[in-house]
Amino acid sequence: MEGVTEDYTTTETSNITETIKAASPSTQSIDGVAKVLIFIGTVGFIGNSFSATVLLSSRKTRTKYFNMFLINQCLIDTVTCILIIATYAKIYSRKGHYGAGGTLYCLFWDGKTLLWIFILASTLNLIILNMERYLEICAPIFHKTKLKVSKV
Repeated sequence: MEGVTEDYTTTETSNITETIKAASPSTQSIDGVAKVLIFIGTVGFIGNSFSATVLLSSRKTRTKYFNMFLINQCLIDTVTCILIIATYAKIYSRKGHYGAGGTLYCLFWDGKTLLWIFILASTLNLIILNMERYLEICAPIFHKTKLKVSKV
């Protein structure tokens, strides 16, 4: 009789656990969000890589201020998309990491610090790009005389 009770309790507990896991919306939504982010990262990677290739293909397009900022933006966004894909596709080991290397791993990869650094760099580059456009439209003389390639 004891064996029957233990089997029944174990089976009932495992059924309850499976039901809770299946009904848990957090595990299902994380997978869906990760798939969407991987898709966005892939499309962003393809688009930014193509744009950077087109802008870098001609010497004439590389010498204008606006295009220099645009090339920089494409390259930053390409790296950001690679980091998004790698972060949400879980392309890293789940082993324990110890010592200084483990601390850096946890800080930059698991904490997504590296991803946020590139997102911040992209945002700042967009601000600078827009400031350059503003100066060219509102202060064209200043833009032509004071802005040099070395300053950009």
